[in-house]
Amino acid sequence: YIFITINAFLLNKFFVFKIFSPKKIHKQYYQFFITSAVFYILNSFFLYIFVEFIGIYYLLSQAIIGLVGLPILYLAHKKLVFGHI
Repeated sequence: YIFITINAFLLNKFFVFKIFSPKKIHKQYYQFFITSAVFYILNSFFLYIFVEFIGIYYLLSQAIIGLVGLPILYLAHKKLVFGHI
């Protein structure tokens, strides 16, 4: 998970948000890691709820969570991590 998060951070920083400044890179990574971890926990929680209590097939549940959650994660990274440079 840490390796994947490091790669995702670097790809987001340089290619998605096009921020090439090394300023605050440690703080940005920490914030990125925390927001990603929170999203991962929420993703697992909602997947459990959708499958066990609502009875939606797990692949469909993951697709629904992804369609709703990924734009929220993008906005969180944009505003909380990379928005105040």
